[in-house]
Amino acid sequence: MSESKQRVLERIQDLESELRQAKQVLLSAPGQEKDPDAVFHALVFRAARFWMALAVQHVEEVATMVAIRALPQAPPAIRGTIAYRGKRLPVLDLVYALSGNYAPLTPDRFLLIVSAGEGNCALVVDEIEWVRDFQPENASSAPVLTSLPPLVSCLLNVDEKMVIVLEPT
Repeated sequence: MSESKQRVLERIQDLESELRQAKQVLLSAPGQEKDPDAVFHALVFRAARFWMALAVQHVEEVATMVAIRALPQAPPAIRGTIAYRGKRLPVLDLVYALSGNYAPLTPDRFLLIVSAGEGNCALVVDEIEWVRDFQPENASSAPVLTSLPPLVSCLLNVDEKMVIVLEPT
């Protein structure tokens, strides 16, 4: 196995461990996710030039890039489907969805398996930064982004970066 592939796999193992720990915190404090003053636990990642976050309870798994089966009639942002635990999941390329440009599906990109509504989907992302705890006072609502779907729940200012918090529907 190449050294870069080994580093990616080690990074995924570290992130999976961080996700498990954050989910344990949520399980030990039932109802915390509904409390507006509660700490918000999220996985922070980058797609194109945009930093984003997903609440850890929506992230099922972080995975390396795998073969994606194309869907001929799908919208451009849907790159196809992947096999995941005996099911086919749609794969949404966030880079294309945000920038309108395709980026190659290289081994150094990641798949986030996300629970969305009644099923799961995979998101193609460029970089996964960390699992982080956010204080509610760092969040601001996103009324200015009225042209975006209700997928955006709020904006966070993190280390001089604007982070878009996604809320899967």
